[in-house]
Amino acid sequence: MTLLLPALTAVLVLVPVLAAGGAAGGGWDNPPTGPLPAGVRHGTFRSEAMGVDVGYNVYLPPDYATDANRRYPVVYWLHGLGGNETSGVFPADVDAAVRAGAIPPLIVVSANGGARTRYHDSADGRIMADTLIAKELVAHVDKTYRTIASRAGRSVQGISMGGNGALKFAFKYPELFGSVVAFAPALVDGDWMATNDREFLDTMFAGDADRYQREIAASVLRHNAEEVRRRGVEVLIVVGTADALLERVRAMHRLLGELKLRHEYVELETVPHDLNLLLGEFPMRGLAFAAAQFPK
Repeated sequence: MTLLLPALTAVLVLVPVLAAGGAAGGGWDNPPTGPLPAGVRHGTFRSEAMGVDVGYNVYLPPDYATDANRRYPVVYWLHGLGGNETSGVFPADVDAAVRAGAIPPLIVVSANGGARTRYHDSADGRIMADTLIAKELVAHVDKTYRTIASRAGRSVQGISMGGNGALKFAFKYPELFGSVVAFAPALVDGDWMATNDREFLDTMFAGDADRYQREIAASVLRHNAEEVRRRGVEVLIVVGTADALLERVRAMHRLLGELKLRHEYVELETVPHDLNLLLGEFPMRGLAFAAAQFPK
């Protein structure tokens, strides 16, 4: 299903951002320097794959502290290129929406996948962003918080690099995530990378564009389409019509259709690759989409 919607002016309140560093990994623990939105706290866990402590921000709903028997679904949020766990953590009205009943109580985890990893593991094993999220962070969150520890209780979402990563994770690990929401996913292929970002290829894939191509979301989807279909992963993609990567996002929309995978696809008129407009226009869109799939 394709929707073409007008863009509205909106404001997204962002948490102060710390410098992510120039390396692909960037800083792995970035505590906020300013006040956090209601219900949000900073935490860390040990990545055994990389031997470092990794930070994340987590939103806990108002009744988390008082209802000790309740378990909550989890939305995992993946930041864009150059970001970290404290980059625009959440729209400021998430807590207000939960309190008002617009969305059900849920946990939201803002992950740190490394500044320029595109959520992949590096060829040399030094930077393990895929393993970090899918194997370590999910396990840590389920162990630390009262979650619904099944795919039915998990959604993965993100913007730009994070939107690309969210699609890859949902297609690669359909046993982990029941739904995915990708805002303006940066779905660049091996040819684009070889021309535009040799530093990334050299750092993460030892200069091998073909190896990168085998690991992008579209390739993973083609390889795993039957399992994605069998598991019933729910997919929402939102992009602006003024986005420079629009045609690449449309290509993903077509591929999902060719593979007969149910999904929702929304284009926002005149919106560029802009986080504020994409998220500010529909601050609850991704959370509401996930909530519709969560156990009642």
